[in-house]
Amino acid sequence: MTGMRMKMEKQPIWKVLKYIDEVLVSSRGEAPPPAPSPAPSPAPSPAPSVSALTGPCCVSEYEESGLLETDEVR
Repeated sequence: MTGMRMKMEKQPIWKVLKYIDEVLVSSRGEAPPPAPSPAPSPAPSPAPSVSALTGPCCVSEYEESGLLETDEVR
């Protein structure tokens, strides 16, 4: 299983999702749906900021509770 994981980590995400979909469909015994043409996905950022994850409405709640250190985010 480790070899399959290593192989999947090097593939674009749409290929991995397509493979998983094919495995799930074949295990159910149904015909696979027509696959849409894959759009090139942007490269994922290594570490998204807290504001990108929580949105601007939630950042103030974290600041008030002391859970968010603004120096660590930058």
